Amino acid sequence: MNRDRLLRLALTADAAACGVMGVGLALPAAALDGVLGIPAGWLIALGVALIGVAAGIGWVATRPTIEANAGWLVIGGNLVWVAASIVAVVAGVWPLTVVGTVVVIAQAVAVLALVDLEYLGLRRAAA
Repeated sequence: MNRDRLLRLALTADAAACGVMGVGLALPAAALDGVLGIPAGWLIALGVALIGVAAGIGWVATRPTIEANAGWLVIGGNLVWVAASIVAVVAGVWPLTVVGTVVVIAQAVAVLALVDLEYLGLRRAAA
């Protein structure tokens, strides 16, 4: 039985989501600026960072053995991302539009769902 299957699946989904979100923010940044209320420079920077994170998480997901510390690092990074997203909305870091607020909150909720799966996967793999 492959005990780390759920963890691999969750990490792979996380990597894919980061990559898609990264490209989806960086490439159309100028067009999204007005729609979301996040300046294009920030969208490009966040997008490029997410592409790098996607590569890192994808690398972890494809290792023959996934070290627990690597899984915890991904979970910790995701929780920091969620916290930063909440701060961005609550503190008014950017002049978010209604659409921008919905997108930031929705992606934070999606990241929390991935954190839950990764946590369950880590526990299952350790059992």
